[in-house]
Amino acid sequence: MSKSTPDSVDADVRRIRLAADAFDPDIAERVDGLTATLDEYAAILAANQDARQNIGNATSPSIWPVLRSLWEAAADAHADTNPDDAPRLIQLSVSLARFTRNLVAATPANQESA
Repeated sequence: MSKSTPDSVDADVRRIRLAADAFDPDIAERVDGLTATLDEYAAILAANQDARQNIGNATSPSIWPVLRSLWEAAADAHADTNPDDAPRLIQLSVSLARFTRNLVAATPANQESA
């Protein structure tokens, strides 16, 4: 995450949104790319209270619709999965859960938004 300015926070949320928009459960590279992006930001969020607040408060775009659509897409992907894709999709779900947990950790406003 870049230095916390409104523009940099918005850029971080846009980066997450772009990875989410590119997600295709049938393309391994897209699953891996989204997983890597979520893991990167989960680590930042775990270590930085300001990052949790800033990303949670971002409005242009907001992280919350992105997060909801990711959970829906992950659930749909698991429902339609090929057994060979299951380990990759399980890892994506773990990364998504970690990102979500770290985003809301010790941040009441984010807990309410989630």
